[in-house]
Amino acid sequence: MKKIAIFTYSIYTMGGEQKIVTMLANEMCKEYDVTIFTMDNSVGNSMYNLSERVQVEFYHPYSGDIVSVLTRGIVHAIPWLAYDAFPLIIKRAYCHDEYTRKMYDLLGNSYDTVITTAWQLSILLGMAKAKYGLKCNTIGWMHSSYEAYFETKYLYLYKNEKLFCDSVKCLDYVVVLNEHYADDYQKKMGIDCKVIYNPKGLRSDKKSDLQNKNFVACGRFTNEKGFDLLIKAFAIFAKENEEWNLSIVGDGPLKKEYRKLIEQLGISGRVRLWGRLDSVLQPLLESSVYVLSSRYEGFPTCVTEAYEVGLPVIAFDIPAMIPLSQSGEAILVDAYDVEALAEQMLNLAKNDSLRAEMGKKALAIAESLDINQIVGRWKDIL
Repeated sequence: MKKIAIFTYSIYTMGGEQKIVTMLANEMCKEYDVTIFTMDNSVGNSMYNLSERVQVEFYHPYSGDIVSVLTRGIVHAIPWLAYDAFPLIIKRAYCHDEYTRKMYDLLGNSYDTVITTAWQLSILLGMAKAKYGLKCNTIGWMHSSYEAYFETKYLYLYKNEKLFCDSVKCLDYVVVLNEHYADDYQKKMGIDCKVIYNPKGLRSDKKSDLQNKNFVACGRFTNEKGFDLLIKAFAIFAKENEEWNLSIVGDGPLKKEYRKLIEQLGISGRVRLWGRLDSVLQPLLESSVYVLSSRYEGFPTCVTEAYEVGLPVIAFDIPAMIPLSQSGEAILVDAYDVEALAEQMLNLAKNDSLRAEMGKKALAIAESLDINQIVGRWKDIL
């Protein structure tokens, strides 16, 4: 039986990446010996029902490294210093040789395939292969978009393309989440990528009847999800429509700011913040349109979940939506244009037949993202 190792930041917290990694591991463990190496501090409750057949180990690269604590503090507190003045701080903070050695010591040559999620862990895996001659199949799995990793100021690998290229080119495969990202990696870095979509985030026999006058959105309350933009768009919408409401499911560091914004805009009675839920199914079923306001995404799990219950989607025109908007299941508006977003919310709110037509197309794309089909693509490179 093949042995598969998956390195990830967290398996015990909430998020799309955590959900997808859990889903993939649960399917893989039916045929393979699977171990997840997580950077979580300790064992917790798996929010997404990790199978007991999946082993969990811990990878704590920063443990005992005071320099890493200081440099990561600089990255967060004084980002211009790390990214503009001394970009090598990023390597010392996140991709130091010692972290590579710790990864290699955990792996040895005991695994047939090692998969790393996102940029930092993939860089470390490439370094382990180059420096220590790691003898296994290696896969770097990029969970966010190219523009998020390399073109967003003071985020991730901004101004650190060489650090990424030099290491990741040593891997056997680089997996990205859509064809647009693959084109960017090839044209801008000369890296050939394998495109594998993420599976839909849930399965449901129940579908929305698209009659409840409610918009819905889901995700962590962080800047990237753009809920501030959604709230502003809904405030514009609410001036023209007195019947529809908005539900936002999630939690996070910006919750107080969002509550304050909702109060300032005078829409407290029409916007519900659900908080964190173990399953988003119920609020999806109780809604008729899903709205994605993210500034960037990798492959938005929340949209696939909306499609599974037959919801039409309105979204900003970001690269993550390209493969999820090809057949009329979604309406895209110029990125970050809250007035355009509000306009399309008004359009779908008053157009029952358009919602129904888009909902049928949503169900079709959800079917194509079944976990069994996605795992089949993974098997080709394991």
